[in-house]
Parts: sequence; C-alpha cells; structure tokens
Amino acid sequence: MEKIPKTQFYLIVNIGNSKTNSIIYYFNLLLGTGEFFLTMAELTLNQVFGNNALFSNNPGTGEPQVTIALGDFQNVTNGGQILNGLGFNNVGQIDSTNVNDYAIAIFYALILLVSQNQAANINDDPEQTIFISDGGKTFGTGARDGQIRRRANVDIFSDLNINGFPDIDELTNIPFNAPPVQ
Repeated sequence: MEKIPKTQFYLIVNIGNSKTNSIIYYFNLLLGTGEFFLTMAELTLNQVFGNNALFSNNPGTGEPQVTIALGDFQNVTNGGQILNGLGFNNVGQIDSTNVNDYAIAIFYALILLVSQNQAANINDDPEQTIFISDGGKTFGTGARDGQIRRRANVDIFSDLNINGFPDIDELTNIPFNAPPVQ
C-alpha cells in the first residue's frame, strides 16, 4: 500500500483589525484523500510574552533567551496589549532602581496576556496546555482582613504525569529526547 504523504500548513485568521486578535490554525492535510482536520495552535511566543518579545541566543554564552518589552504590558490606550484598562499606565517609571517593586505586576501582566489570548473556553482548544480562568473573589481574612482576594485558576494539561506538577518538557510539542537545535 502506498503511503499517503502528510503535510502541515498554517492559516492565520485575523479577527477584527488587530494582529493581537489573530488566531493561528494548523491544518493537517492528508494528501490524496481530501480529508483534513483542524486544531488550534498552542499560544505563540508573542501571545504569551507580548508582540515585541524576541527570541535570540545570548551573544556571550550562546544560551537561548527571550527578551520582553514592558511596553506590551501597558493598557491598549497607552500603546500596549493589555485590555480593559488592566495594564500599566506608563512603564517609563520602571527602571533599574525599582524593577523589583514591579516584578509581581510583570508576572500578573503575563497572566492577563495569556488569558486574553487563549481560547474562549477550556475545551475549545485541546492543544492549549495551560488555561487561565477567573476563580472569583472573596474578602481576605486574618492578617489580610479588608483586602479583596481574587483567584485565577491555572489549569495545566498533560498526557503523562499524574503526580505533582508536570515537567516543563511535557508542555511542549517537542519530543523529550529531541536533540538540541544546532
């Protein structure tokens, strides 16, 4: 029996007028059969870390690195990507003397960016390995009396590890024993 070649191609679907609202679909087409199936792609580097995130190799060590631009975490009205007025108003105030004061806010910006770029519902994209949802809010108690406690549920999907947190390698589409890229 002759093997049917399998090919993969990408289709970028823009919703609205913004690249940040683009959804990238992967089509797997079995040539010669006319059959294909559709799955949504895992979130891209720019959907997780911002439009200006850059992957490169460190010139000194050769190690791979990702550089993020804090401007992506500003409100959309201030040129960033964070919707609903939840982003930074002005990242120009962040510098080397106070960056540690903003570390948690930067982490929260990543959560916001992922949650606004992910599929609308948890089961809409079975390829997405992390899904963030609103866990509701309550009032803090004890030492946190008077504070508002907001929860963000982070669901991590894995096919392998049922004990504890999954290994980071389980969250990629790359085989565990894949050789490093040369």
